[in-house]
Amino acid sequence: GGGVGRRPMRLAVLVPKVPWQYAVYKPKVKKGCPPEPPVWEVSWKRFHERGDSVESIAMTQDSGKAIQPDTVAGHCMEALSHARPVDLRRLFAYSAAAAANVPDQGEWEQLEDAA
Repeated sequence: GGGVGRRPMRLAVLVPKVPWQYAVYKPKVKKGCPPEPPVWEVSWKRFHERGDSVESIAMTQDSGKAIQPDTVAGHCMEALSHARPVDLRRLFAYSAAAAANVPDQGEWEQLEDAA
């Protein structure tokens, strides 16, 4: 998005009212251990509740192995499907490439009209 003369989308905290109807919450289950939250939820809690940056979350995983910032962004988008609030401005601030893929106001209106 964001062509010349286009109004950029104003990003803010998105708070879904209900989960997406096809969202399935799958905790990690290991034999003999209590269930653990899914990986997306761990990333989302760090982003939303602790205020960690996308880059920080990507570099410091419980496993000790770094993941890509785009993976963390995907985890936050998964959280949206489960009706968790996400600050889209902060989420897309980590990457100019990611922000460039946010539809502008006109593109968003076209998407809504098509739905």
